[in-house]
Amino acid sequence: MKRMVALWVTAIVAALFTTSVLAANLPVKAPPAPVVAAPVYDWSGFYAGAGAGYSRGSFGWAYTNPVPSNCCAPFSSSESDTVLSGIFGAQVQFSFLVLGVDATVSDFINNHFATQQFCVVTVPAAVCQVRLQTTDTVGGRGGFAWTNWLFYGEGGWAHTTVDSRVSTVTAPSFDVATAGRNGTYWGAGIDYMAGVIPHFAFIIGVEYQHIDFHNTTLFSPLDNFNVCPPGANCRNISAKEDIVRVRLTGKWNPFDVGVAGPVRY
Repeated sequence: MKRMVALWVTAIVAALFTTSVLAANLPVKAPPAPVVAAPVYDWSGFYAGAGAGYSRGSFGWAYTNPVPSNCCAPFSSSESDTVLSGIFGAQVQFSFLVLGVDATVSDFINNHFATQQFCVVTVPAAVCQVRLQTTDTVGGRGGFAWTNWLFYGEGGWAHTTVDSRVSTVTAPSFDVATAGRNGTYWGAGIDYMAGVIPHFAFIIGVEYQHIDFHNTTLFSPLDNFNVCPPGANCRNISAKEDIVRVRLTGKWNPFDVGVAGPVRY
């Protein structure tokens, strides 16, 4: 009997020892990696920044009451320049929809005149020139946000000053006329949220704007700026501008206090 008990005890101890050895040699399964929630990009907030790009102004010039009729045929001209812009705005995100207001103030590096030679049949022949001054736009924009990308369209009110002048080699700028002009614009763009810190984000984008200032009558100083008698002084000028710019803005959202889980930028 004692011998049987001893055999059973020996067998149990051996089984326990073998199980321990086998368990020690088994690979240890690594604990599951923590799940990191993807960030939620919030496009709501106020933004300001700067832009730079290419501008092309297109003009049409026609005398209101030309006499004689062959003195001065209508013509069109254009001029290109580098444009620098200040950018301001605010927007709110509703799920994937982003709505806001946007304003720009744009000026030109060189601001050359678009020039038409022999625009008036005189001796010596006259040269007509026209250009735009600082261009302002204020309007709404709406778009579709996909993570840190925003695709949007825009449109609204625009304002500029149209400068025109006529000169000859013997009488530089003898007929200068200027008028402020309101217009409309539409455009589209893409923004990318490139860098984020709490409540603040850097945004880089590309934007296109088409601005139409329609037609405006410019009265000549030779007519005391108030009448359009027969002759080659009073003129109707149409003006349009196309701008392609790169935008760099900083967005600030003071109302974003943060939420548990994903980080909101």
